[in-house]
Amino acid sequence: MKRIRSIGIILSAFLLCGITQGISAAATVTLDVASRTPSCDAKTLDVKSLQFEGEQVGLQVQNATLTPQKFILRFKGLKDQDYDLYINSSFVGVREAGLLEKGLELSTPGAGGNPDMVRCLKSIQPILEAERNRLSAIKEPEPMRVTYTLDEAVTWVRAGIKVERAYRSVMVVLVPSGRALVMMVFPNQFDAQGTTDAIGRACYLLQQARSRMSEAIKDADLRNAAVAAMTPVELTATCSAKNGKAHIQVVMTNNCELPVSGSVAVDVPKGWKAKAKSAPLGGVMPGQTLKFSFDLTASEKGSAAPESVPVAANLKLFRETAAAKYTLKTVAKTGPQAPPKPRADTQPPKSP
Repeated sequence: MKRIRSIGIILSAFLLCGITQGISAAATVTLDVASRTPSCDAKTLDVKSLQFEGEQVGLQVQNATLTPQKFILRFKGLKDQDYDLYINSSFVGVREAGLLEKGLELSTPGAGGNPDMVRCLKSIQPILEAERNRLSAIKEPEPMRVTYTLDEAVTWVRAGIKVERAYRSVMVVLVPSGRALVMMVFPNQFDAQGTTDAIGRACYLLQQARSRMSEAIKDADLRNAAVAAMTPVELTATCSAKNGKAHIQVVMTNNCELPVSGSVAVDVPKGWKAKAKSAPLGGVMPGQTLKFSFDLTASEKGSAAPESVPVAANLKLFRETAAAKYTLKTVAKTGPQAPPKPRADTQPPKSP
């Protein structure tokens, strides 16, 4: 029975990694064992977690794209001996050094997990880390509590991204035959369902934290900044004024995995008026970008053209019983626009 199982493992391995005959279109990864230097002839693959234990060598090859890839893995400078080959922690058979130098045909899957959730985690990471770092300098009770929650959220996001990247990877270990395998630590790799579950768990925890903070934080600026940092919704606006008229263009992009609803409003400056000061958001779906226009006219002759017009989006999002509300703010300005910063548009609370 044991022999039948071993044969089955080896046959499965040949489906995954064969000797390179007649394969020319795939990218090639080469590991120079003597110099411990990896190289790749394409930008679509990255070598990660390169490890050595005596003559044992291990590496992780990560797919840098979101589509499945085949590639050739070649080892250079191996000793003339047989090697036990492990792929993704499974023993797949014995290979001669000469065959390993010719190369193995390997493959990696494409994107793993729910695409909306993956986009949410990747979009949120720099905003979340920037806000966590900003608040960590404020030694007051409420900002310190928020910093602790944001620090936890950073951990959830990084874990979800790490799992998704590991899914798009293949881990290879070579052990000289007859030698004991030394365990090497690589990122946890799950199957397609396990990857989806891990990413979904991170997004679920984010929504639970948004819900708690939108209710518990008393300081409005701190609350908005914290919830905004955990909700990757982008809000930008521009203003153009000509011949006694001003045109406000507002763009909202929802990178969150949940739909957001609410309204967008402009703060009409003195000396100007608008037919509509706000627009409802019936629901901005994950990955969707919406544009809103507000036209202002001068209510008094000779009113100076507005240099800036405040814009606010009152947003809410739900998952099951967890609801979160917050206000996202920006300013529509005339003239050249600076690129948006990766943080909420608020100032830190002032110390008493």
